[in-house]
Amino acid sequence: METNSQRNDNNINNHQQQHYLHLLKTVINGDWETAKSIFDSDPSALTARLSEWQETTLHVAVNTGRFLHFVRNLVDLLPETSVRLTDGYGGSALHNAAIAGNTEAARILVAKAPSLLHLKNNNFGDAPIHSAARYGHRETFEYLLSVTKEDVDPSPFAGQDGAKLLNLLIVGDFYGNQIRHHSIVKI
Repeated sequence: METNSQRNDNNINNHQQQHYLHLLKTVINGDWETAKSIFDSDPSALTARLSEWQETTLHVAVNTGRFLHFVRNLVDLLPETSVRLTDGYGGSALHNAAIAGNTEAARILVAKAPSLLHLKNNNFGDAPIHSAARYGHRETFEYLLSVTKEDVDPSPFAGQDGAKLLNLLIVGDFYGNQIRHHSIVKI
């Protein structure tokens, strides 16, 4: 049974989503000029939650897989802390780039906020490199492999995370392909 507090939170979220519906359509269409005018008149729109999954403007822009100019311009406007915001599933915009196979967006995001490489989501406990492998995006995986550090704790290449990565690579049909990295998994 839903409590009054939960009902109020849902009403606030629904109201916010309705308020930003025009922005959502603008982001999906890659219309940077219109979006910029919205941001200029309402700076909170930069980090507003635009979907029922609590995605920010950046999450949605990355999800489209198009309009890299939009992603680049948006990332330039945002402080690193805003680039690190997560959606309702604990996923960052870099997770979304990995899931969508949007390698260029991943490059833009990592340049601004390298710490995103080691942020795990709530769904599977995946770092972005795991998400790229899980969804079979070889180019994005190889890029993330080239920039993900292995000397962090926990390393995505060691222990359970390393075993999971190896399993995802097998399931994603990456076996039999040369992957360019000196050490993928240390179990």
